[in-house]
Amino acid sequence: MDRQPAWRRMSRFDLPDLSRRNLLIGGGIGVGLLVGWQLWPRQYRANLPLAKGEYGFGSWLKISRDGSVTVAIPQSEAGQGVYTALAQIVAGELGADWRTVAVQPALASPEFANTLFAREWRSALMPAGLGALANEDAIDGLGDDWATRNAFMITGGATSIRQFEEPCRLAGAAARTLLCQAAAERWDTEWENLETRNGFVVFGKKQIPFSQLAEAASSFDGPDPVPLNPSPINALSGKEMPRLDVAAKVDGSANFAGDIRLPDMLYASVRAGPTGDTTLKSIAAKGISKRKAVVDVVKTDGWVAVLGTNWWAANQALDAIAPTFETVGLMAETASMNEQLSKAFSKVEGAKIFDQGSIDAAFDKSSGTRIHKALYFTAAALHAPLETRTATAQFQDGRLTLWMASQAPQSARAAAAHAIGISVDDVTLIPTFAGGSFGRNLDSQIARQAAALAKHSGRPVQVIWSRPEEFMRDFVRPPAHARMTASLAAGGVVTGLSVRIAVPPFA
Repeated sequence: MDRQPAWRRMSRFDLPDLSRRNLLIGGGIGVGLLVGWQLWPRQYRANLPLAKGEYGFGSWLKISRDGSVTVAIPQSEAGQGVYTALAQIVAGELGADWRTVAVQPALASPEFANTLFAREWRSALMPAGLGALANEDAIDGLGDDWATRNAFMITGGATSIRQFEEPCRLAGAAARTLLCQAAAERWDTEWENLETRNGFVVFGKKQIPFSQLAEAASSFDGPDPVPLNPSPINALSGKEMPRLDVAAKVDGSANFAGDIRLPDMLYASVRAGPTGDTTLKSIAAKGISKRKAVVDVVKTDGWVAVLGTNWWAANQALDAIAPTFETVGLMAETASMNEQLSKAFSKVEGAKIFDQGSIDAAFDKSSGTRIHKALYFTAAALHAPLETRTATAQFQDGRLTLWMASQAPQSARAAAAHAIGISVDDVTLIPTFAGGSFGRNLDSQIARQAAALAKHSGRPVQVIWSRPEEFMRDFVRPPAHARMTASLAAGGVVTGLSVRIAVPPFA
């Protein structure tokens, strides 16, 4: 997953509002923060949906009468294996049989806030100059509280395991203790005498499967704090277990965004101009009504869409109307970017990342040292995931349902709600598998489009970006130049190395 390039554009996405007012709440920084955060709840009601015969153990997992264990995953599965990795941590601490473990996407909850991401990318998320208000620890605390309060669920920055390993272990341990309590009551012993293994609670030669204990266990109150196993090493940790998403992807039952089918659904192909201050100027709509599969043409200030009974017909009609756009200001181009990066070596002092020894002494040619120089370029790059951006929306009875893959589901909900003037609480997002992402699915523009088109048409709408549209609307990963100079002594031994890198600012 791409790291720095993907996140440098966080301000371009619809993240929850992190403002000075939001942080200070009201009143002075001392009183406002103290009162505001102290009154905010620290425990949250579990919101994991339960079907008949399923029993919940917090927001993270449920156990059914047939013994299956379902783990809620708050991260987007884009092929990186996060569904399996997080479930493996929960199941290992629980003592479950891996053959009985399943996963489902988690609903929005403060328990699933990615506070680590908020910390690591606080410079992009927080208002400029906020660091002057307090020390680094205080700012980290503010960021944690803000992320939790806003249920800041986000997948990115290689944070999934680092953020959720401990919560996953605690979730598994909490369920384990409850199951042990239920079994201890049957066996008239202390629950601390019991252990779990392969989906059973075990006491000497006695054992009871989770399936027979789940109902009773879900009604117990567990110990506080929750006791973790003495070691994170268990029957599942560190093992290469079969991935939970492979079977569905092989047999075709896995749902990607483009697999959603709803009754009376329309398909939309959309087109917008280049990224920037761009507006739609005109379309050539003559003769469009004669195309049998075309249902409607929808124009906005920034994009145009054709709705049809199939996507191919809608996309062909979109080509036929030849939208024309106008962009105000300079547009990015490779030549100008390269020129600016080249100038940066001589005009910008920059910041030192690492400095050791005397580079001037190492580059002194009087001792027979050979100097070698090289210039390396990394071009601006498109994310280009295998699956182009796709989303399905249904607006009914004042509520919107979205089916899409998103690395920032709360951002997508907020963007869709704003687009059609409803509350975020009236938007339900059902996550799907992502066909790759690399940071691309942080963008919520397609959620806005799908919501607007569904409300306009009064029918479910599936929006699929063509590959050209995907490339045109991408926030490209930035280019970089690197000047490298090395000094070599006799025998080719490197005695000095200077690496200077010019990249756009990360903000």
